[in-house]
Amino acid sequence: MKKIIILTAILCILCTSVYAEKIYELSLSNTGDALTYSSVKMGDGEPIIRTLDYPYKIEMKDSSDKQVNLYSFEPPFYGAFILNLPYDKSITKIIIKDNQGKEMFDIPTEEFADTCRDQMCSPHESYETCPADCKSGGIDDYCDGKRDGICDPDCTAEDDIDCAAIGLAKETVEVIEKKEEREIEENAIIQIKKKEEIIETPKKISGISPTAIILSILAFAVLIIIAIFVLSKTKAKKESNTALVDYFMQYMNQGYSYEQIAGVLRQEGYSEEEIMNAHDSALRKMIN
Repeated sequence: MKKIIILTAILCILCTSVYAEKIYELSLSNTGDALTYSSVKMGDGEPIIRTLDYPYKIEMKDSSDKQVNLYSFEPPFYGAFILNLPYDKSITKIIIKDNQGKEMFDIPTEEFADTCRDQMCSPHESYETCPADCKSGGIDDYCDGKRDGICDPDCTAEDDIDCAAIGLAKETVEVIEKKEEREIEENAIIQIKKKEEIIETPKKISGISPTAIILSILAFAVLIIIAIFVLSKTKAKKESNTALVDYFMQYMNQGYSYEQIAGVLRQEGYSEEEIMNAHDSALRKMIN
């Protein structure tokens, strides 16, 4: 007798497991005046029978907004109830419409979907979970820390060496630019002071009017300023080239490849010619 009871229990369990399948469990309620929605979760059970005869409609759509399944139901007269819908890994949202065809609820189900390889980096995906859709260095709430010449926006300088390299390159450029601006300002102030000293004591020399002398001096001063500006630009460019050479030597000594270092410098706006010249100079210095 005991054996019969045990076998019966096992058969019941087996039957239940055979008919149970993955489902979406939608928690709804009828207040008498309207339907309300509270939550959706995954579970195991028996889904509702597919039918289009009831007034309330359920549309299940994928990531491209294509309708995959269509169901209908009749809510209870009053109180809370649960709708069991068949699970489909392509479904990203469930839409419920009332008996007038008006949309009532747009329920997201992306967290339960398997949308990898649909060529879109969905909010629930990242480079870690789906590298086919989410590329390295993208905004996906995951720091991949990959050394690819791209600073991952989800990383800090400590987590991604590319972020540290870009930060160093920016600091180097900013120092050079500030030094260049300071030299130009100092030279301009010196020239203005010289011009003021000349204008204070105008004299007529050899029959030439003071106005002509002043204009000549001003023209000469302008030429001097232009010459100083050109020289300072040339000097700044040389210093910038020196900084790039030092930058190449530093990271080449750390084991980084040319493409990794060049990738960072391209993002900072340096031309291919500047990058190649700096690389060649760095190699010559390292050999010597």
